[in-house]
Amino acid sequence: MKKHIQTVIRMEKIKTFSELKNKCLHNMRLINVPNSDNSNNIKVLFGTVNIINDVRKLLEEKRIDIGKVRKDAVIATEIVVSLSPSFFTENELDFNGKFNKKNVKDFVKIASQHVQTKFGDSVVAAYLHLDESTPHIHFFVVPIVSDSIEDCKYRLSCKDFFNKSALINLQADYCNEFNKLLGNEYVFEYKRNQKAKHSTLKDFYKNVNKTQEIIQERDLEIKRLNIKLVSNEYVYSSKIKALEKSNSKLEEDIKALNHILQGIKNTIIRFFSDKLSFFDLEALHFLKIKSVKDEKVEDRVDPTGNNCLEKELVRSESVVEESEISRKHIKLKPTT
Repeated sequence: MKKHIQTVIRMEKIKTFSELKNKCLHNMRLINVPNSDNSNNIKVLFGTVNIINDVRKLLEEKRIDIGKVRKDAVIATEIVVSLSPSFFTENELDFNGKFNKKNVKDFVKIASQHVQTKFGDSVVAAYLHLDESTPHIHFFVVPIVSDSIEDCKYRLSCKDFFNKSALINLQADYCNEFNKLLGNEYVFEYKRNQKAKHSTLKDFYKNVNKTQEIIQERDLEIKRLNIKLVSNEYVYSSKIKALEKSNSKLEEDIKALNHILQGIKNTIIRFFSDKLSFFDLEALHFLKIKSVKDEKVEDRVDPTGNNCLEKELVRSESVVEESEISRKHIKLKPTT
């Protein structure tokens, strides 16, 4: 699923060189900037560190006499462009430990090419700021229009340079440029049915700070959830270990009980085996003796005609002797 990224573009009018000087001090960090991390990590993409000289130089090239310009005329406009903070902070933060290097490079390349293509020679300077919570670029554009290209007549006119149609398209064109080049990875969007506002830099930073506060709140919530997750993982892990230990003990107890049970079974088998062996032997001997006594003497005559009584008595005596010998070999265990 593609990640949705909000495109940001703001424009502010500059009517005096005094205002332009303050912009220069701010962009070059020659004054205190509350939102900066004091690293002064800024890059001059084109132009010089002196915006006033860059503007004057272009006005001279276009043969515009600054002394004859109306007092309320717009001598330059500052266009600030950026993207959602999440675009710069996803994946590996391999750029100063704050941003994703590839995404920062893509942003700078696409935004710079777009603004320069759109406004051409009117762009006199651009500064990339990396010392704040979100990377952004300040472009300075001089709103020069041509009354006659053949006669090389130019004049300052912000109203004609940024007409209603241009302001409406400014948001859409900037957003579409990113969708055209990075649309396979992201979905870039902006608030539709709105034209680019002539907002102040203060409003821009206010929006940046508000976004940063939201990000910090979400980061805190993520940290809280991670702590809770680790805590729950520890608790459940401890419970699982306790159950495994209890289960192991039960298995050992069952094994011991099975061993005892098997010993009892073996004892019972040996005991009753001895009893049954003795009983069967006595019964056998008794039956043999009784059968001898019950036989009729007259019926037991030897084929030779001799009386068998004497033989039977001898045999009975031998049986009794065998019985006595068997008794001595039988060892009965006393019952408990």
